[in-house]
Order: sequence, then C-alpha cells, then structure tokens
Amino acid sequence: MRFRGLYPHQLKRFKMHGDRKGGDLSHIDVEKSGFNQILIGSQTWIEDLNAEIQAVSAINLKEVIAARKARQRPTEAAALKRRGPVDPWAKSKEGPLREGILTASSKWFGGSGIEAWDPAKVSAFRDLAVAFLRDHFGETCVHARMDMDEEALHIHFVVAPWTEKHSKSSGCHRLLQPSSNPLFASYEHAQNLAGDHFAKLGLIRGEKHAENRRKAKAANLPLPKPVQHIPPTRWRLEQKAQLKRVHEALKAKQFEIATAQAKLQDDHDQLKAKRAKLKEVWHAQQSIAAQVAEREARITADAELLAALWQQAGKEVPSELTRICQQIPRNP
Repeated sequence: MRFRGLYPHQLKRFKMHGDRKGGDLSHIDVEKSGFNQILIGSQTWIEDLNAEIQAVSAINLKEVIAARKARQRPTEAAALKRRGPVDPWAKSKEGPLREGILTASSKWFGGSGIEAWDPAKVSAFRDLAVAFLRDHFGETCVHARMDMDEEALHIHFVVAPWTEKHSKSSGCHRLLQPSSNPLFASYEHAQNLAGDHFAKLGLIRGEKHAENRRKAKAANLPLPKPVQHIPPTRWRLEQKAQLKRVHEALKAKQFEIATAQAKLQDDHDQLKAKRAKLKEVWHAQQSIAAQVAEREARITADAELLAALWQQAGKEVPSELTRICQQIPRNP
C-alpha cells in the first residue's frame, strides 16, 4: 500500500487517466480496460466532492463570523465577510486529499495480465480491499477503482479526510486534514495494518524498513540506507532508459561482431588467394622439375651413348665424359 497527496484540482486528471483518456497509457492493455471496476463511489464523485468542499467553505465562513460576533468582534466579523469563503484545509506541499493504491505481485495473482490471474484470488483480494477501506476510512473514502488492464491487479482509492474543529474564535468548522487519520499520520502503522489485514490471503508485508532502522540504531549498528518509493511512471521511464541502453549496447556489439566477421572474411579471402597462388607456384615448380628430369635423362642417355661409342672405337673414354656420367643423377 502506498499514499500520495492530492489537491482537488488534480482529480480531473486522476479521473482522465482512470478512464484511459490521458496520461501515460504505454503500460495499459486498452482491450482489457472494459474489465476495470468502480468499487466505491458514484460516477459523479469528483463533482460531489467539489460541491461538498464549496458547501463546507460557506458553512465554515458563517461559523467563524458568528463566533467573532459572539465574542464582540464585529470589525473582524465584517472583514471575514468581505474576504469570503476559503479552502477548508491548511496549506501544505502534498495537498489535503490522499490517493492510495493497494496491490500485490502479479505472480501471486497467477501471472502477468488478466488472462493468467486466478479468478478466486481476484475476488478475494477485491473483497478484502473494500473491507479494509471501509474499516479504516469509512465515508471519507470517496472513490475506489480496480484496474485490471495492467500487468498486476491494483486498486486506486481517494480519501477526503474530513474532521471537525471547535474553537471560540472560529466556532465549529470542518477541515480536510490527513493527519486526523492514524494511517496518514504514520505510514509504518498503515503498512502494518494492511499487512495484518491481507495476511488472511497468505500475502506477506514488505520489508519493515523503519523498524529495521530503529533496531540498528538501538544496537549502535550502521543504519540501513533509506528506501524511497519510485512512482510507477518514473519506474517505467527508468526501465525504458535501461532498455534503450541495453539496445544500444547490443547494436554496438552487433556492429563489433559484423566488423570482426568482415575482417575474418577478408582474411579468409586473402588466405584463399595465397593458397591459390601457392598452388599455382607448386604446379609451376612441378612442371619445371619434370622438364629438368626429362633433360637430365636425355643428357645421361647422350653421355652414356657417347662413352659407348668411344669404347667401341677402342679409345679411352675422356675423363670429363666419365665425370659427367657420374654426376648426373638418375631417375628412380
């Protein structure tokens, strides 16, 4: 479970995204958006809430004017009347409303996407979620929507935490004050309550970071690093950036491999050309060797014939001719 602050003027954008008419829809399977369900609140919940805020502002003004008159401060009462109604909440960075989300891992539901989910688990989670919202926020939970067109089922809800204040100078007036609800006053307390509530389904609460930090501090151990929630939109952007980096790295690797393959092919072609050249040289050498052998055989035969003629003539074979016959190698 997570919370974030909202101002009333931001609700139209919240609804626009809920109706899948704007915002980041890159992770939405719009073909499944028809399965989304409104669990709490009417179709006009935003208009109803804004009307209530205006009515409360007017009533609060009457209360504070009456209180000042009762305390004999007509000048202050007149100034307040001229000022007119004001927003029924204290100025803050987060706003007077709270948007929350209840969800579990897609693996627990059965897998990624509605086709893989176990209908029994979907029904059980939905019923427990509505019970949790009713138990801890009551009528101040003005809207709850179950989204079924994403990877994991999750429930968005909006709480308008009304509370009453009484004082002599302002009378009885209503305010939107998140800290009036214990779950908004302590995020750790809210997580513990949600963990206990959904334990009936076998779901396990996430790591208890605040408790772990307290224990480490009490034991004089190094404190764990603070964990900050990353909004889904930012997480998806980071995932896209990471995928882009991986894609670019793969492209660079593919270029490197293609370059290496081209060089390898070039080396192969050069080696093939050298082998062809060596084969050509070898054939030429073989041809020359055959010619040399043929000429040597001819010379040997001529020398032996000449020596035989000298012997037949009764002459002594010249030493030079004998030497030539002895030096010329004979073919096997």
